[in-house]
Amino acid sequence: MSRLAWLLLPLIPLAGSAVAGTTGAIAGVVTDYDGNPVIGATVAVEGTRLGAFTDQHGEYFVYNLPPGEYSVTARMVGLSVVTKDGVHVLIDQVTRVDFELGLDPAGHTVIEVTDQRSLILENVPSTIHVLDRDEIKLMPVADILDVVARQPGVISQGGAIHVRGGRAGEVDFLLDGIPVRSPLTSATTSVVPLSALEQTSMVTGGASAEYGNAMSGIVTMVTRDGGPEYEGEVNVRYGDTMEFGSENVGRNYSEGSENDDYRSNAINVECALGGPEPLFSHLLPMLGIRVPGTVRFFGTANILISGQNLEDSRGYWENNWQKGFSGSFKLTATPVAGTTISGLGYYYYRQSGWDEWAWCHYDEPAYIEGDIYLGGDLDYAIPIRFQETGGVTASLTQVLSDKAFLDVRLNQNRFCRWSRIRDPEGGYFGEGFSPSDWLTVFAPQPRLADSLGFFHSGMHPEVFLDSRSLVTNGRTGLTWRPSSLVELKTGVDGTYYDIFDYSAYQADAGNMYASLWRAYPSAGAAHVQATLRFGAGMVINSGVRFDIFNPNATAYDFEEGGEYDVSMKSQVSPRFGITHPVTERDVFFATYGHYFQMPSLNEMFFGSDMNISSSQSLMGNPDLDAERTVAYEVGVRHRFTDTSSLAFSAFYKDITGLVRTAEHYTEEYSYFYQYENDDSHGSVRGFEVKLLKLPGDWWSGSVGYCYCVARGRYSSPTEAYDYYVGGVV
Repeated sequence: MSRLAWLLLPLIPLAGSAVAGTTGAIAGVVTDYDGNPVIGATVAVEGTRLGAFTDQHGEYFVYNLPPGEYSVTARMVGLSVVTKDGVHVLIDQVTRVDFELGLDPAGHTVIEVTDQRSLILENVPSTIHVLDRDEIKLMPVADILDVVARQPGVISQGGAIHVRGGRAGEVDFLLDGIPVRSPLTSATTSVVPLSALEQTSMVTGGASAEYGNAMSGIVTMVTRDGGPEYEGEVNVRYGDTMEFGSENVGRNYSEGSENDDYRSNAINVECALGGPEPLFSHLLPMLGIRVPGTVRFFGTANILISGQNLEDSRGYWENNWQKGFSGSFKLTATPVAGTTISGLGYYYYRQSGWDEWAWCHYDEPAYIEGDIYLGGDLDYAIPIRFQETGGVTASLTQVLSDKAFLDVRLNQNRFCRWSRIRDPEGGYFGEGFSPSDWLTVFAPQPRLADSLGFFHSGMHPEVFLDSRSLVTNGRTGLTWRPSSLVELKTGVDGTYYDIFDYSAYQADAGNMYASLWRAYPSAGAAHVQATLRFGAGMVINSGVRFDIFNPNATAYDFEEGGEYDVSMKSQVSPRFGITHPVTERDVFFATYGHYFQMPSLNEMFFGSDMNISSSQSLMGNPDLDAERTVAYEVGVRHRFTDTSSLAFSAFYKDITGLVRTAEHYTEEYSYFYQYENDDSHGSVRGFEVKLLKLPGDWWSGSVGYCYCVARGRYSSPTEAYDYYVGGVV
């Protein structure tokens, strides 16, 4: 590294931000027919305005390439022209493409490159699964959560995603570098149709320093840009499906209520269209107005309707239905070479029934304890669930030189969930109620269950929910490559939250829990990361990340009395990874890192209006600390061919600060329960094996297996509360 690089290194954390990777790069060396480096050769990425010149060592580096497949051409006066087709670029990775230029200056050689992802990922020091849109098309899936659930080490249980023994809500989902996970529950939804995605990667091992606020995994999704020609597609699917579309994470008094995700007679229609933007590409030029560069668009839409025959896999379950829509639109402009401006808008909406097995006989007559109950109407007994997610992201990527580029992103996301039970007199129960009204005015019919636990009267306990989260995020990142052996990344980001949550839960005829709260927390992060490449093939990634969270709230001290200001939470997280070739076809890799994730804002602020008048009330805790993990992974990758490989890894995680519920007693409030950080240690250990065959030779596929043992005091934040209420000590 040059003396200038060492002098500037301490200043790097002030220069940019923690922008998650959304692009890749192509690098390599250009030599002549005698193997000598070619200085000043031109390397161009066809179909783009990006390229580079070779340096004094014949090396070149092309930044800021969206993931996908490209043709790359190398030229030099007096030598032949060589084009390599089928070059794959992966998210946040460098694809190596070397050229040898012949003596004939009039010649033009075209070489087809076989899918080389096995070669690219040899330099990744952790377990990563990469899927492009062509592979996703072949999978029997309807959304990105289905794709994630099929990866090794991932278990989907009741709509909740668990990775390598972790709890639900510990996986961060990034769309074009921006988190799309609800801050209230830490759950995510399939915010865009699958046809909108160019490439998806999932890291289940150690993540680099640019990624934060996740303890079990990172899913990175990059949306498609329009091409130079118009292209589109329409996909229609019909049949039974296990699609769930929205991650299900429990809230407070009840865990996720869906028994399974089966839905019959599903109709799924998805369409996409992209290409040159008509206004800038055609209409304005016809009027004599020339817009420099290129402007392209890509739009998608998806409609899903299921459960129309009101029947599940066991031939029952009347309320198992859903109707949903999702769509996205992306506009990408390249006014000059090296400058890319894009805007992405996306929207997701879903209505669904509450398909809980205990209520499926509600409309049938029953004979209970000598009394006859006629069948009731489920429309006035169980909730309809609504969900809406939308956002807008604006980004600017600027190549500063052949050694550096800058990435700036601004985003605002809106996450809404609400559920209502219809009122026979019109409208919904609880509309216009205050929290005190639920305790004094609301008087529903008592619930009564038969000997098998099926309800025949009363109303579902999830009476009312209205939850809205507005998240505003800004981030900028700087990537600098002072030499062919060194790459530096750095940055900062900031997030502001505006959260509103209003819920009512009727445990039984005498216990109603109502919570109304609003919070305005904020968070920030900064990181610096260095990648060092050595001549022997060894690659070292090392970095450090700083996270800080400001609850911007007060908490009540039940022992001393009175309120106090909650302090900010922070952590410095070192990360380290190494890959080293053992043989020509075997690579050893290892990672070590500290990870920091704040609990869901529901666990921090639920019940902060101090409404604990009912027995066994549950309260949030604004003074919750972060959940923290120290993770280790070691493994080996063996490459059979350029398109087939076998990977084995062993991992261990030490986990502290997981959230639980604890019992408290005061003379004023009697017994109540509150979220707090557990003082015990959890741990996960295991191993993972994956055999991968990339497209080529007429077939492709993968087989994976993961075995892990997770140990800890509780498997979910509310498990202890459930034990208390159920009388289990």
